[in-house]
Amino acid sequence: MPDFNKPKTCVKKDTLSITKAEGFKLSTIERGVEKRSKFIQQVEEERKREQELAKFKAREFKPQDLKPIIQSGKTTPNTALLSIVKEFKLHSMQRC
Repeated sequence: MPDFNKPKTCVKKDTLSITKAEGFKLSTIERGVEKRSKFIQQVEEERKREQELAKFKAREFKPQDLKPIIQSGKTTPNTALLSIVKEFKLHSMQRC
């Protein structure tokens, strides 16, 4: 019969270390990094250009003629330029 008075001990197994996967060095990754850096640079340049265009640059108003506008002595309108008003009848007036 087995002796149950002794504490049981288990033999621990040596655990294997987990292997770490390393990524492949692909040429498409290198090209992607280059394209991404170029794209980021283009976006930054475009953003700077848009900010420069958005700046409002107003100049001080310098009037050429400081003389006030004076009407000529002629106050009557030229009748040749005016249109002649002719009387007309509306259809709603004819129905009445």
